[in-house]
Amino acid sequence: MELSEIEELSKRLLRKEAENVFRLQASASMDMWLCMKRTITAIEHAKKAYEDGCSKVAEACKILQDHTNLVKDKEALERQVKATKAKLSEMRATLDASIQATK
Repeated sequence: MELSEIEELSKRLLRKEAENVFRLQASASMDMWLCMKRTITAIEHAKKAYEDGCSKVAEACKILQDHTNLVKDKEALERQVKATKAKLSEMRATLDASIQATK
């Protein structure tokens, strides 16, 4: 083999190796990009799930607060009814006493 053939063979091998390196680098870059894209998508899904959860918790808190307010209103109305019944009993007693006094 002559020196020029050896040099040509070296250039071809070097070019082939450079092409292989370029392909591997491109493949690695694509893999890294796909991994980042998957990570970003997973983070977005997790964020949405978290926000949905927070929304449901806030809604449940509002429902509990509404229930608490309704219980307080009910208790206030029960006290008012009790007071009204007591006043009504007192008025009946007064009426009965007045009727007895007029007889």
